[in-house]
Amino acid sequence: MRKSMYFLIGIIFLFAQPLAIHAQSTNAGSRVYIEVSSGTSLNSVDSLIDIYTEYRADSLRPAEKAILQSSKQLSKYSIPADTIFSGSIIADEQRRKTLIKDMENRLDLIIVDASSETQIINRIEKDPYTILDCYVITYFYYKDVSQAENPDAPIDKSGFGTYHTLTFEKGVNGTIQLLTDEYDEGHLTNMRSSSYKAIEKDTEIQTFSQSYNELGPGQSQLTSAAAGIGQYDNFSYWYEDHAITYYVMEGIAYSDKYALSYNPAYSNLNTSGGDCVNFASQCFDAATRQQCRNNSFKPYTAAWISSTSSINYWGSGNRGFRIACTPSKNYVSSGQFVYYDWDNKGGGNVFYHTAYCVGTDSSGVPIVNSHNKDYYHVRWNYGGANCTYATCIIRG
Repeated sequence: MRKSMYFLIGIIFLFAQPLAIHAQSTNAGSRVYIEVSSGTSLNSVDSLIDIYTEYRADSLRPAEKAILQSSKQLSKYSIPADTIFSGSIIADEQRRKTLIKDMENRLDLIIVDASSETQIINRIEKDPYTILDCYVITYFYYKDVSQAENPDAPIDKSGFGTYHTLTFEKGVNGTIQLLTDEYDEGHLTNMRSSSYKAIEKDTEIQTFSQSYNELGPGQSQLTSAAAGIGQYDNFSYWYEDHAITYYVMEGIAYSDKYALSYNPAYSNLNTSGGDCVNFASQCFDAATRQQCRNNSFKPYTAAWISSTSSINYWGSGNRGFRIACTPSKNYVSSGQFVYYDWDNKGGGNVFYHTAYCVGTDSSGVPIVNSHNKDYYHVRWNYGGANCTYATCIIRG
C-alpha cells in the first residue's frame, strides 16, 4: 500500500458514490449473485467500485435486507459475482461477514443498517491493470442487544475509515475484474484481507517508554468538587503548579471532526508506528486550549506520540490524573484517554494503542474515536476480553 501519498496537502479526493447500486448476494446453486441497477456498466472500473462498495456495506446489514432468499428472486439484473470479482475477493467478504457477527456479539449490539463511500486517492494505469489507492468510510447503525426486539429503541451510529489498494484487470472484450483488495480493518472487526501486506512499523512509537517518576506520585486535585461534574461539563483541576480548565465539548468537537480525517497542521505518524496517540493528544490539547503544553508534553514528545510514554506521563507527577487498569465502563468518561494492551502482550505495562473518549451512546456505553485504525464513536471495549485496558481519570 502506498501510504506515503495518502495525506499530501492539496490532494483532491474523487468520490465513488454507490447510491444507484443495490448490491445483494445469494448462493443460487454454487454461485454468489449480485443484484445491480439497470444500466450499470460492467466494463467500467468506476462502476465496479460502486458495486463493490455497496456489496461490502451489505456485509454489515441484516441478512433479511441484504441477501436474496432464493434463486426465484434472481432478475435480469442479477449477475454472478465471479464475473466481476476474483474468488479471493468473494471468499474474503464471506469471512468478513462472520467476523462482523463476532463484533456484534463482542460489543453487545445489533446492526440494523450500514452505508459506505469510497474516496479515490491515487490511480495508476498499468495495462492491463488499474491500481487504486482508496480510503473507504463505512458507517453502521446499531441498537444495544438488550433492545434488539424493540422497534422504538434508539439507534446509534459508529464508523471506521480504512485504506484499501484495489487492483483491477482488464480482460477480453473490455471486461474488468477486481483481482485483489489489500486492507486491514483492525481490532474492531479483526478483518484483514488475504492479500494485505503490512508495511508500517508495528509498535516502535506506540510502546516507546520514558520515565517520568522523578516528578513524584500522581495526584488528583480538583479545584471544583468532583460531585456534580457531568459527562460533558467543563471542570478545573491542578496541573503541576497551576489550575487548568478542561473544556470537554471542545475536545469532543475536535475529535469528531478529525476521527475519519487528518488535521494537516500536524504530522501524520501512520508510517512511523501509528498516529493514535498523536491524535488523542491533539484532542486533549484542544480540550485544554494548550494549557498543558510543556517541554515533556507537546508535539512530538514521547508523551505526545507513544501510548506507553503517555500513560507513564499522566500517571506520575502532580498532573491531576490517576490511572485505572482494566476499568469497567464506569471509569471511562468523555475527555479521557483509553489505552489498549492487545491480548495482554505487554502485561499491562506496555500499551499499543490509545483512543479518546467522546461520551456514551444511547445505552450509556462509553464510545471512543481514534486513528490507526480510524474509528468514530465506537464502543470503547472493542479489543475484546483478552485485551488489557487502562484509562486516565481526570474527574477525581
